[in-house]
Amino acid sequence: MDRTDAKPLRGEGGRRATQALVVYGIAAALYDEGSWPLLRQAVAEMRRGKGATLLALADYYNDRGPNGHYTTNSLEAFYAISCLDRPETRTLEEQGAEADRLDAVSPVFGSFIGWGNLPCLDWPVPARPNLEAMPATGAVPILVVGTTRDPATPYEWSRKVARQLDSGHLLTYVGDGHTAYRRGSSCIDRAVDRYLVDGRLPAAGIRCT
Repeated sequence: MDRTDAKPLRGEGGRRATQALVVYGIAAALYDEGSWPLLRQAVAEMRRGKGATLLALADYYNDRGPNGHYTTNSLEAFYAISCLDRPETRTLEEQGAEADRLDAVSPVFGSFIGWGNLPCLDWPVPARPNLEAMPATGAVPILVVGTTRDPATPYEWSRKVARQLDSGHLLTYVGDGHTAYRRGSSCIDRAVDRYLVDGRLPAAGIRCT
């Protein structure tokens, strides 16, 4: 993957899989275990200097149609929302240090995540102050579902949200992928269905597979 920075992979029709697109393609496949066979295929191709499958995965992630046009502005919206929610006060040098630190923890994605907030340094709309805790006092019981090996939203975030809510209740899925409901776990599906239909919470401490 590091080599693709200087030498992009070959795609179909002369298109090139640059390093950024390679990372997007790998990330897209991690959201759902059903995509793992495609990831294995993509890695095998990458070792031969080819990037067609990685480009297809990256296009799916970025909402790029077959004509080269993007069907949504989801990436632009991501920065508009993130830069508004989370003011960036670190200097360029501090951003680089953070990227190095994350690279040591996650060699595949660390530096990309570390540099990910760079556009917020000169975002044209001022950020709003960070929101304080939102306990949702007085709300009916709120079910929070967290996946232990979620590649996009870490399990620890689910635990923190459940603790922050006055009526929060954590349901844990021990597994991989992004989100858990309607993705193959009958334990999760039954618990969530009972909550949505009848308002019944699962027993405390339930861990589903």
